This record gives sequence, structure tokens and C-alpha cells, in this order.
Amino acid sequence: MIGHMLFGLQVALAWFCAVNVVASLGFLVSHAAAERSFAGSTHPRTFLVWRFLPLLVSVIATAGFAIPAYMWLEPRGVEEATGAVARVLSIGGGLLLGAAMMRGVRSLRRTSRALRACVAGARPIDHPGAPVPAFAVPDAGAVMLLAGVVRPRLYVSEQVLAALDAEELNAAIAHEIAHHRSWDNAKRRLFAFAPDVLSWTARAREIEDRWHQAAEFSADAAAAGGCEKEAARLASALVKVARLAAGNRMPDYGCALFHDGHPVGDRVRRLIAGGAASDARSVSVARAACSVVAVALTIGAMPWPAALAFVQEVTEALVHLP
Repeated sequence: MIGHMLFGLQVALAWFCAVNVVASLGFLVSHAAAERSFAGSTHPRTFLVWRFLPLLVSVIATAGFAIPAYMWLEPRGVEEATGAVARVLSIGGGLLLGAAMMRGVRSLRRTSRALRACVAGARPIDHPGAPVPAFAVPDAGAVMLLAGVVRPRLYVSEQVLAALDAEELNAAIAHEIAHHRSWDNAKRRLFAFAPDVLSWTARAREIEDRWHQAAEFSADAAAAGGCEKEAARLASALVKVARLAAGNRMPDYGCALFHDGHPVGDRVRRLIAGGAASDARSVSVARAACSVVAVALTIGAMPWPAALAFVQEVTEALVHLP
């Protein structure tokens, strides 16, 4: 029984690695065409779906087909010798998972250290515009951030509190709360823990950077709520905080920041021009959704036992490759 389970784990890891490599290569080859489709898109979901598509394909292929096929069709009590290809793929799958875990833990430790240094000496504040626990932080520079995923906490530096008036502060807080409602801090963690080949490429970092920018646009739009006055207040707050932060390098806190140290010109222009959620459902997302639906319908139309039998045949061929 234990041997059967261990062999199944080896099969699952080999499938995961093989599909992930193929899907990631397909992603890299088709990136230029996808880039043209995504031109002008500013919705974060576009880049989130595109970034995790190879990983999603790998998980579906492994958990949805390879593992069920092995559990139901692989005879028990039969010992099989695996070839070098299957062993290399299973080791590769294990390395992908292990490397992702290590990368994610390192990211958590790094951001935790930066956050602890930032919020040292924080004192609670009672602000009517903050629906989450809020704290004022001394000597933290131009910082306003929302830490945590399940139990969020808002930290605002004394400098920011002194620079913003009440309406600007409310607008900035609304921006941070929009990040919380979109689960953006959790998505940042997913980037760090993604167990895929794509994580090792510059393309992944490029898409993650574009997601960060799009997430800021989306939070700005949600905070403004289509109101010109709120948009102007938020733009004013953004300019003031950016000026406070000028010349200072912002640490990686691994969470939602009102201003992350990058130029704010695009965000301010979008706010003043009324660029809000009009592109929230971009053409690219619609195309991706249609593709997912088409694949789901195709899989659903296949006879399930026949599909599993085919997958098991592929598994047997893979295992016996030299």
C-alpha cells in the first residue's frame, strides 16, 4: 500500500513537472501575441490570469486527470521500475515545489523584518474613515500601508498624517481598503509561492510588475468611486505623499502601499481624467474567459472513463521511457 502511494506520488510529480514545462514554454512562445491582445488593459485580473495560466493547467492535468487515473486504473501490488525520464521529471516536480516553498518563506521573512522595523513604536489611532485597526508610526518616512490578509492593519506614518488633510486622508484610506477587498496582499503571496518554471523567468517578473501597477489603478478607481471630487482628493494625497518620499528608497514590505516609490504620474493623470473602472472587464479577460469555457466544455464532453484510460496509457508510456 505504501509502495503504491509512493509510486503514485512519483507519477504525480512527473506529470506536474512535464505539463508545467510544456505549458510554460507555450506561454513564453505565445507571449508576444498575448502582449498585443493585452495592449491597453489595466485590469489586474488580466495579468493575474495570464501569470498563473501555466500553473493552473499543470494543476488541472495532475489533480484532475493523472492522479484519478492512477488511483482507479493502476493495479495494486504490482511493482514497476521507472525509467530515467520519469525519475528526472519526478525529481523536477519535487524541486519546483521545494523551490517555491523556499522562495515564499524567504519572501515572508524578508518582508516581515522590513515591516517590524517600520511599525516599531506604533500607537493605535481612532480614525472614523478606517474600518480596520489603524496605527500611527513614528520615523517611518512617507508610509501608508495595509498589512495582513485575514486581519488587516493600517499603518500611517506621522509625516503622512501631518501632510494630509482629513478628506485626503479618508481618500487614501479608501484606497488601502480597496486593496483589502480585492485580496491583493494574498495575491502577492501567491506570486512568491508559485511552484512553476515561469517563476524563474524575467517574463514572470514583468507580468507581476504590470499586475502591481494595474492593482494600484484599480484601487484608485474603487476609492474614487466615480466621483470627481474624491478623485481629486486622492490625487492630491498621492502627490503629497510622493513628495514626502522623494529621494528615499521604499523597502519591500510585501503588502499594499499607498505609494510604493514608483512614479505617480500615470495614477494622477488617470484620476484627474476620470479613468476608473471603465476598463475593468477588459477584452483580454473576456477572451481568456471564453478560452477557459471552451476548454471546460471540451473536457466535459469527453467520456470520463475514456479520458482517464488515455491518461493512464500516457502515464505507462512515460514511466517506461528509458
